[in-house]
Amino acid sequence: MKMYKSIILVFLGMLLFTACDDVLTVEPDGDSLTEADLLKDPTTYRGLIAKAYAGLMLGGQSGGDGNADISGIDGGFSNYLRLYWNMQELTTDEAIIAWNDGTIKDLHGHVWTDGNEFINAMFSRINYQISVCNEFIRLSSDAKLNEFDVPSDIRAEVAEYRNEARFLRAYSYYHGMDLFGTMPFSTENTDVANGLEAINRTDLFNWIETELLAIEDQIVPAGMNEYGRADQAALQMLLAKMYLNAEVYTGTERNDDALIYTNKVINGGYTIPTVPYAYSFYADNDSNGAQSEFIWTLNFDGLNTQTFGGTTYLTHAPVGGDMDPSEFGINGGWGWNTYDKGIC
Repeated sequence: MKMYKSIILVFLGMLLFTACDDVLTVEPDGDSLTEADLLKDPTTYRGLIAKAYAGLMLGGQSGGDGNADISGIDGGFSNYLRLYWNMQELTTDEAIIAWNDGTIKDLHGHVWTDGNEFINAMFSRINYQISVCNEFIRLSSDAKLNEFDVPSDIRAEVAEYRNEARFLRAYSYYHGMDLFGTMPFSTENTDVANGLEAINRTDLFNWIETELLAIEDQIVPAGMNEYGRADQAALQMLLAKMYLNAEVYTGTERNDDALIYTNKVINGGYTIPTVPYAYSFYADNDSNGAQSEFIWTLNFDGLNTQTFGGTTYLTHAPVGGDMDPSEFGINGGWGWNTYDKGIC
């Protein structure tokens, strides 16, 4: 009887394998795209570098902050610019937040711990941004372009994107160096499967400086790039900021270099606008005449970058109480951020 049951089971198993044969024997989908197909399309690289920029402005993959890039925190809260502003301002006597959002008030009170979700989110956001840039640099390397026989007519454009990705990576490493000191370190050549090594603040300063100097003359000249994309002046301004605080980062002052690079930016062709100062904060500030003084912008608008971070946060959060939102060009305030009455 046991043998009979065994034969039935074997037979049923044969039927299952036979039934699957027609399903498994399929022809390749003629409409599918291979990696090589994608990497020969210039729009692929534009889309990838767009994500590297968008990581500074949006918290997630859909609807601005939906399907969040990092876990453990709401996509709107995890917006890069929003987190960075919180780190820079709420930890000083310039601003205080009135709402009870998790451990947000600990920043102003200087009583944060290693469990503070906003500090952890900033750390994660910086490292996520670096990983996005690393991946773009890997995919756009000369070796990769040769491997997939990418046409020569798009290689110059891809090279520009690659330089911008290197700048964006250095930019986030700068934030990590400034806020945290020691950071996990990886480049496009790092095998992340083996874990990441730590790099101390001084060594990271030296790496960022070397990286920026290597692409200074390769990145698009000041004022010549598409609006919102980094150029030579953005790179030089970052170096100037690093040199200005070099004594904190490395123990050696670099004020002469700070002056040299500040002058490079000043001589980059920027002018003080003749339009009213308020124009710099209008939604059309990319075209209303105020843009002549902008070195590098993160482009926020109500259509393409809908988020609870960025300028939405900076504009809506401070408005509350008896303040009239219409005077600020918005339909309502959040009443979250305010000034510290202790210094007013």
